[in-house]
Amino acid sequence: MNLGERPLVSRTTAEVATAAILFCIGAAIVVGALEFQIGWDENGPQPGYFPFRVGLVVMLGALGSGATALLHREWRGTVWLTDVQVRRVASFFGPVVAFVALASVLGLYAAMAFYLVFTTRFQGDYGWAKSLTIGLGTAVAFFVLFEFLFGQPLLKGPIEGLLGFH
Repeated sequence: MNLGERPLVSRTTAEVATAAILFCIGAAIVVGALEFQIGWDENGPQPGYFPFRVGLVVMLGALGSGATALLHREWRGTVWLTDVQVRRVASFFGPVVAFVALASVLGLYAAMAFYLVFTTRFQGDYGWAKSLTIGLGTAVAFFVLFEFLFGQPLLKGPIEGLLGFH
């Protein structure tokens, strides 16, 4: 941990939280499997047979993982996540979420151009000219590649519609 970094999450907390999430996933699998027959009849396993057992295994694994995390004394006080690490992850994850949201509104190519311009300019510290060239050039190259060469139309938005591409 560097100077100025504040610890946010300990390793024990992260391990227990992960185990709790896995336990809930396993419980959801078990509950879903109970909507079907979970036994074995003369034709073989019934529809819920394998999901029910897999859910139980996931739940048992989560319990074991959680217990291990609580019993591991050397993990106590160990920092798993700091505020600086959260900011780094958010600086990567935020633009990706914005890309997905923009793609549903503006189409894939326009969202790709915005994403690349943003990331190269603000995360890569490129100048505006290089960022615009990279973003727009890549979007146009992908448009030509998928629409004309591969013949695979991807999600388009209003900008492509204004240019006459549907």
